[in-house]
Amino acid sequence: MALVTEAAGEDVSVVTVSAPMTRDGQGIVATPDGFGSIETVTSVNALNDLLGAPVPDGASTVLEGGGILWNDSHSGLTAWTVGAGAQETVTFAAELSLPFERRWANSTAGFILDETATSLDLILDPNAIAFSGVTEEDAQAIGDALVQAGYDGSLVRTYRAEDPFTVTPFQLGLLAAVGVVGVALFAIAVRGIADALRRQSTSLIALGVPRTWLARVFTREAGTLLLLGVTAGTVLSGCITAIGILQLGISVEAPLAPIAAYLFGILVLFATLGAIGFTRVRT
Repeated sequence: MALVTEAAGEDVSVVTVSAPMTRDGQGIVATPDGFGSIETVTSVNALNDLLGAPVPDGASTVLEGGGILWNDSHSGLTAWTVGAGAQETVTFAAELSLPFERRWANSTAGFILDETATSLDLILDPNAIAFSGVTEEDAQAIGDALVQAGYDGSLVRTYRAEDPFTVTPFQLGLLAAVGVVGVALFAIAVRGIADALRRQSTSLIALGVPRTWLARVFTREAGTLLLLGVTAGTVLSGCITAIGILQLGISVEAPLAPIAAYLFGILVLFATLGAIGFTRVRT
């Protein structure tokens, strides 16, 4: 601990995080297939330091009453033993789910108190010492100090906020190319609709059909085509993007101004093509 205070000062909070285990060495996890670790901390205050913010009073009551605090993505699950022996479920007195901070949400399914583990005849295997209340620079200094003191560098981990995923110029160019292809296909379709109506316009006008009817037909067919294309493209791209974000667990910052300008330009092109087709039909 002296290394830590020397590297980052006296205001560092130190929390020991342990893994509960059965007497025969089985771990406790959130799913029967061995995923979702469950960790223990000494007290609610220690968990507050670990998560970087106080947990609600209801969570404190659950934890101090022998319950488990689940990450909200694991709510409703049952704890299991996992290891060489037969699997068994582990029952807690109560449970509550909350969203964990990302640094813990990605690695921990739930927290219990040390005393809860002891009451269930579980043993504690300290597997991490967490230091909170430090800046990113202090965290790096702590890591360097521990490595220099002889600790295995692979076991010393410092949290670093994820860099937001941003759209690169290449991706914007690819998006623009897809938009140009879409505009070109729409232009071909609109021209086909306009030419077909023009070929029939003479006969239809001779039969008393007004030009405004031809214009309405063109508007309806071109508008339907545009609506279907935009809807399908938006739904498919949105679903694919959402699935990718959820699978990778990344945060996204999109350049809204360039995207808005791009969409506005595409809409102007579509409107221009529609107006040209409309004029062709009326003439």
